[in-house]
Amino acid sequence: MPTLAPTSLAVSAAVADHREAAEHTVDELPETIQGLGHRMSSADIRAVEAGVDSATVDDLVALAVAL
Repeated sequence: MPTLAPTSLAVSAAVADHREAAEHTVDELPETIQGLGHRMSSADIRAVEAGVDSATVDDLVALAVAL
């Protein structure tokens, strides 16, 4: 499994921190994101937060607006 770049790892931590600060669970956040017109599942969010997958630019914009 490839290691994510330091920037992606920082994004992983930031997404988790901001999600928790906004008092969203991983299972609630996809509904908010889908309301913005972007499709992202709770599994996608878990993968980003765990540093397993990096987020796309579209994912990052949707996450930023949702959080």
